[in-house]
Amino acid sequence: LTFPLPLPVFPGNLGNSGNSQRVLLPQGFPDSVSPDYARYQCWDSLQALCSSLAGSLSTRAVLEAVGVGDGAATVTGAALTWLLRGALG
Repeated sequence: LTFPLPLPVFPGNLGNSGNSQRVLLPQGFPDSVSPDYARYQCWDSLQALCSSLAGSLSTRAVLEAVGVGDGAATVTGAALTWLLRGALG
């Protein structure tokens, strides 16, 4: 498996006080991790981003399905639709 993007470069100090480095990198980095850690972390971060986007899109679709954002929809209609969808699976 090859990584299509260039691996990030981690300077000795990511911020003026080093707080960023303490928060973002494991203790003892780079000596405390395997050589492929940066590659793994890039893929893991991409997976987390995609998962978050999928969750947001799913929530939006569910809300639209029950009438949120539709000017012609009523609160009662949206509530009934939500209950029927939950009851029928």
